[in-house]
Amino acid sequence: MVDHIESATLENNGINPWDTSTMNDLWKKINPLMRKLEGYCSSTKPYTGKVALSTLKNASKNKVIEIGGMKYRIKGCAGQGGFAQIYKANVNSDSDNAVALKIQKPTFSWEFYMYRQLDQRISGRERSSYGFAHRVHLFSDCSILVCNYLAHGTLQDVINSDVAVGKSMEEVLCIYYTTEMLHTIETLHNVDLPKKKKEKKSPKGKVTKESLNDYKLT
Repeated sequence: MVDHIESATLENNGINPWDTSTMNDLWKKINPLMRKLEGYCSSTKPYTGKVALSTLKNASKNKVIEIGGMKYRIKGCAGQGGFAQIYKANVNSDSDNAVALKIQKPTFSWEFYMYRQLDQRISGRERSSYGFAHRVHLFSDCSILVCNYLAHGTLQDVINSDVAVGKSMEEVLCIYYTTEMLHTIETLHNVDLPKKKKEKKSPKGKVTKESLNDYKLT
């Protein structure tokens, strides 16, 4: 985050995309669109399930939480960050129907919106390079994103597996992963995320109110 002086400078010369008022303005535009998306479930009340989310820890297993009429049996923690925890869960205790539950505080719906943008703009084989979200449940105190469970882990898992045995990743594998990542970024750029209505650059590359409005959040 920029300090007060830097923020004032940005306000005079352009617009700070991280400014609270700027983000709130964008959310006001996005929220009506969000409500029309398949799998979007929102409540103004806090989560009140029988199993408190605060009781879910890294070692949580076989606890069942109910969300939106669906029961999810927790099989373990698949990942953890500063604001969210990701759990592997079986839908209705079906071991052949595993999903990932991303529980985040405070409520965060932007990721679900971007997943739906990927659904709309990317098709065929390219779409499988990205995750897929089934639905999102928004509460006043948290959000729960239901996604496909990807059993092969992350790139960080691959790196850590080498580090654990005192090795480094082979060069050819580094090149492969780098190429794949660049390709996924190129695909996003090709479908214009975020989508622009028209090309219009502001002077000296500054972000201004006018240039920001050129992005169509649909």
